[in-house]
Amino acid sequence: MTSLPSTRMTLLVRLRDRADGHAWDEFMQIYEGAIYATSRQWGLQHADSCDLVQTVLQSVAKQVDTWESRHAIGSFRGWLRQVTRNHLINAVLARKRREHVSKTAAWDWNRVPDDANPDMSLFELEYQREVFHIAAKIVQTEFEPRTWEAFWMSAVDESPAHEIAKKLAISNGAVYIAKSRVMARLRDEVQRITKADEV
Repeated sequence: MTSLPSTRMTLLVRLRDRADGHAWDEFMQIYEGAIYATSRQWGLQHADSCDLVQTVLQSVAKQVDTWESRHAIGSFRGWLRQVTRNHLINAVLARKRREHVSKTAAWDWNRVPDDANPDMSLFELEYQREVFHIAAKIVQTEFEPRTWEAFWMSAVDESPAHEIAKKLAISNGAVYIAKSRVMARLRDEVQRITKADEV
């Protein structure tokens, strides 16, 4: 896997070139899962969720040229979350119309989640998971396999240090050092990947 550009802003600039397939692949790798999972939580079926992902991507493609001039009002991720939410509302309303819902049983607008509600927090959770996986793929190549395995077993699998040490034939101290070194490097990589989202 090629590494991500040094900042998200660089990626956003590259997205303006519709022919830059690598930029769009990187963008999809980070955000597709968040958009899809959020739409499923809102009750859309698999096919409708896939359609929604494509609709959101089309919106991003149309508006990415002008996003930078508006970004002072919020982060790119916040803007993308709002774009996703708007398309979700449209999709839910379209589904309700197709189901010929009567006025008395129409969509309850109080159920439409906003960014502060748990329904949209799934978007953020999925985004963080994707960023972690991307960072992990990059960082894993920088460490010896045994160091990475000690980190993974300790931090992710939550195995006790003495069991890891025995399995990998290293000391307990080496397990703690591996965990600490890899965690620090992962934090740096996650921060690098998400840097421009915070502006």
